[in-house]
Amino acid sequence: MRFYLRYVAATFGVLLLEGTIVRRVAIAGVRPDLLLALVVYAGLAGGGRGGVAIGLLIGLLRDCADPERFGLEALLMSLVGFAAGSTSPVVNRTHPLVQALLIVFLLLGHDLARALAVTSFAPAEALGLWLRASPPAALYTAIIASLAAALLPHLWAGGRGRGFS
Repeated sequence: MRFYLRYVAATFGVLLLEGTIVRRVAIAGVRPDLLLALVVYAGLAGGGRGGVAIGLLIGLLRDCADPERFGLEALLMSLVGFAAGSTSPVVNRTHPLVQALLIVFLLLGHDLARALAVTSFAPAEALGLWLRASPPAALYTAIIASLAAALLPHLWAGGRGRGFS
């Protein structure tokens, strides 16, 4: 239960950050996707079940901003959380480089699936849309999220220094 309360509180904190500060740290129009990074960390810390639950919550919150495609983000974020949670027994989930690589690959996959859905499954158009925005956003997100994970573990763990794992 503490896991879910922590991640729900973190979700609203990240929503505040994305609505205020993240807009100002955009580089050439590219912004980090901190909510997706949070779903990856939830999956790593809580396994598939925790990742899906937090991904569903974040996806539903994002879907409220895009009622035309309501449910798409909930599905995609749940899949991201499940994928991150499914890697936990296979990889060293506490290693920062592994976390950053997971963020990059899962964000790229999320954005490709979203681009396909937005373009009504037109592959050439989806690929063009994806190539313009996704790779830089994935790298930027991995860098920002990894720095946050390295700098905030003491606060996140309630003073025990466990970090996001």
